[in-house]
Amino acid sequence: MPLSSTPLRRSTRDQKRKRYSENTFEGLDILSDESRSDQGSPRSEQREGTPDEDSDFEEASVDGEVEEEVESGADVASVVEEDETPRDDGDEVVEPPRKKTANRPSVTGPGRAKSNTNSKSAPIGGLHRGAIDHLQHAGKKEKYLGMFGAGTDDLVGAIRSRDKWANVVTLPTLVSDETDRGGFHYSFFQSEELRQREAVEDWHWYYEGQGRESFLSGQVSNPVSSEEGETFLPQPSVQSHDVLVGPIQQQTMVRLREREPVSISKAWEMAVNDLPSLPKQQKERTKDRREGWILNAGDKIQCMAWAPNRDEEATQYLAITTMRMDSREPGMQGATAGSQGDSEQRTSNAFTPSPPSPSSIQLWAISATSAEGENGRMESRVRPSLQLVLCTEWGDITQIQWCPTPRIRKERPDQEDIVDLGLLACISGDGRIRVLDMQYKMGWHLSTQYVYVQAVAFESLPPSTICSCISWLSSSHIAAGCANGYAAVWDLSGCLSFSSPESSPNPRPHFYHPLHRTYILSITSPYPSHPSHIITSSMDGYVRLTSLSNPHSDSVFSPRSRNGSPTIAWSEAIQSILCPEENNSLRAYPFRRFYSSITVGRHSASVTCVATSPSHPCVLVAGADGKVTVSAPLRKAILAPKGKAYCQTWFGHEWTSRGGGGGGGGGGRNRSASNDEANDGDTTTTTGPQEDSSSSSASPNPTQQSQPRRSGAGISRFTDGYHVTNASLYRNLIGNKNPVLSTLYEERTAITCVDWNPNARCGGWAAAGMASGLLRVEDLSI
Repeated sequence: MPLSSTPLRRSTRDQKRKRYSENTFEGLDILSDESRSDQGSPRSEQREGTPDEDSDFEEASVDGEVEEEVESGADVASVVEEDETPRDDGDEVVEPPRKKTANRPSVTGPGRAKSNTNSKSAPIGGLHRGAIDHLQHAGKKEKYLGMFGAGTDDLVGAIRSRDKWANVVTLPTLVSDETDRGGFHYSFFQSEELRQREAVEDWHWYYEGQGRESFLSGQVSNPVSSEEGETFLPQPSVQSHDVLVGPIQQQTMVRLREREPVSISKAWEMAVNDLPSLPKQQKERTKDRREGWILNAGDKIQCMAWAPNRDEEATQYLAITTMRMDSREPGMQGATAGSQGDSEQRTSNAFTPSPPSPSSIQLWAISATSAEGENGRMESRVRPSLQLVLCTEWGDITQIQWCPTPRIRKERPDQEDIVDLGLLACISGDGRIRVLDMQYKMGWHLSTQYVYVQAVAFESLPPSTICSCISWLSSSHIAAGCANGYAAVWDLSGCLSFSSPESSPNPRPHFYHPLHRTYILSITSPYPSHPSHIITSSMDGYVRLTSLSNPHSDSVFSPRSRNGSPTIAWSEAIQSILCPEENNSLRAYPFRRFYSSITVGRHSASVTCVATSPSHPCVLVAGADGKVTVSAPLRKAILAPKGKAYCQTWFGHEWTSRGGGGGGGGGGRNRSASNDEANDGDTTTTTGPQEDSSSSSASPNPTQQSQPRRSGAGISRFTDGYHVTNASLYRNLIGNKNPVLSTLYEERTAITCVDWNPNARCGGWAAAGMASGLLRVEDLSI
């Protein structure tokens, strides 16, 4: 019967009253499982037998989940009520429905709740679409729970990290204040008892399990003369590198020979003394103490790493590797042999092993002071020395990494004069992963020791691919990313054959699983808080967090980026992985909330490398423009998510060829490194190219080919004295008629690698390697 404006009468048979609602999805089984869960229950029978229209509303009003969502700003479905006017006679009147907006209870108080159209977690029919965003409409407690987890150890570690380094803005502090704020400390997410136990129990396979004897028997090396060892080092045609250093008003040109250091403080002192217009008092302030060194490695520095477990030692060791830039063959390399004509397949050099070529690992020793009040400072009166050169024919060594696990050394009676630095893993141009036991004799500190490595105790090559990156998981487990998107994990205690090294020439990994579709650029482990996980970045644009115990289901991807991240670094202080993005920004992906990110910084150019420290929250970020910045993302990630992101530029580096007219400033004065009282040797002070008069020595390998020579070393310029700035984290979304400009820098201007000293005593020491072949090491602690 059609409805009319006047009341109509009908029979008195019991019928269900019509209910009207504004909820479009009400009654759909796909959005509510209430009908399925309540079938056959007494409550459902009561609703079917009695017309109690207010029962649903009363249940919703006492439901704690609905109240929680309403308080967090979620949408609330409006309640529509029916007319309840009783009739005395047997018939009742059917009237058009109307809404009552007053004199009714509500979960949010008087009136109706407003719909929040911006909410991303609005419940519909009792279900949530996606995960709750803890950064919106939540207090500090909810943010800590969402970022660090609900465990007591996780929350205690986060709070102690916050209280320890809350006042660190950019640079780390050397000592703590009276409230124990600042200074250096290892991870608060790992107790000191667990760290001491790990230093003993994790090395049972090495000391008690015949692991050390296996390395001694399987690693074959022979000492060679300095003339033979020089052939494995870079061989530039120009044996010196001109460097402009000092205040910007009057910089001094210092000429560095190969593998020769110069003190930064002495170079600044020479430059400041040449400023006649500067008052004496201002000169003293300008000559502020700068503990650091600049040395010439000869060619592009590919990678470097500080030796860990040296807290009680006065000498710190830095291992570096170089790449011969001018010896790289352009183009493509054949992948399959015997293919002819159009069927010939060719692939990139990055996916295939390179032929054998000379390479080396340089080990530099840098001294620290032990004076009272300055314990851990860099000694500027003792020159860094090249202690050891490992000569190999594995191709260019692309990555090296020390085993970071704490260790209590057990010296053998017959090796009292041996310096044991630990295990060093490396990846070379032939695609293999190798592990070296780094030891050398103490009596060789006055001269460089050259050792030719013929064989190692552990080396492996995955089938039909090469290793591209490495990361230690523990003292005996090491992971590697491959060019085909797979990740492999080896157990050294099981792979090393104690009887005969020749029994297993290519050990098989116990974990080999596809994680990405293509080349894995970087791999790291969230050690020591989560050693059973690995984090990988690939050319497919994704960063993946994977559990080794269940990689099929226990893994999560980050939002896709346009470009693959060339480097990632784990920050233990904020429990996040730091990853550069395509817009030169630095994002932090929390371990507990990996699906979202926090922008913690932005660089002035494309980011090439990122480094974190296990003893403080500061981060080094370097780019293709030659600048290295220091920041503390803990403030942005924990203390003030909506606050400012402060950063400070450590230094700026510029390189130009001699034909570019560049000297980086016409006011520079020519100085030789021999003029510095901290250096020795006779070096000419002319600014023209200096040809090498000595011919290169013969290599132990008779098939070695001569390397191409460079036309000139160029000139480098360092700029210092940058103040703290606020990094802008927002992009300009307003349309601009001008095209997008992108600056192209000289290849040798870029910073190729940065690293913090992992030892808490010298945690403020930072090192930066450049494509020009220069290495800068400086104590940045304040």
